[in-house]
Amino acid sequence: MVARIVELDPSPLREPRPPERRLVVNCRHFAVLTCALLRRVGVPARARVGFARYLGPPEYADHWILERWHGGCWVGTDPDAPPGADFDPLDLPPGRFVPAGDAWYAPICKSQLEPAGWPIRSCTHVHDWLSLKEAAHYLRVSRRTMYNLMDRGVLRCHEIPGLRGRWFKREELDALRRPGGTSPGGSLGE
Repeated sequence: MVARIVELDPSPLREPRPPERRLVVNCRHFAVLTCALLRRVGVPARARVGFARYLGPPEYADHWILERWHGGCWVGTDPDAPPGADFDPLDLPPGRFVPAGDAWYAPICKSQLEPAGWPIRSCTHVHDWLSLKEAAHYLRVSRRTMYNLMDRGVLRCHEIPGLRGRWFKREELDALRRPGGTSPGGSLGE
């Protein structure tokens, strides 16, 4: 991740970058990178996925944080906390983040969470889009094949404002994955 940031703009990491030379990431990237950095300096850390209430109150939104070992216990830490958060992101208060296992273990499903006061807003719209690398893996083809499919009009890529690169709708890829699946312009074959 750091290599890609420097590739986009070789200036020192502490200097602000214009939007067109920034790396677009999400909460998972922040959590995993921070976890790796903490481990590098000997601090036990682990990334956690779950639901945060502070991103779009009163709902819980899917989110990644990390937990670090501090003072003899695991402490929830959000390296991607919203600006102006009403809590210390280095020490998440109880109940502000619910690990996925806890959320789904006790109240088995979403229909049970919402009446219990845990409204959950899913970010599945984000998961409906795949990057070029993810799409190639999803279709089980090489990236070169992806470019060939785009050149032949078999596969459409989309521009998403604010995100760099080519993006693909999962539903369009699903159509190609079906036996004999085609898109306007041809089939999935090489």
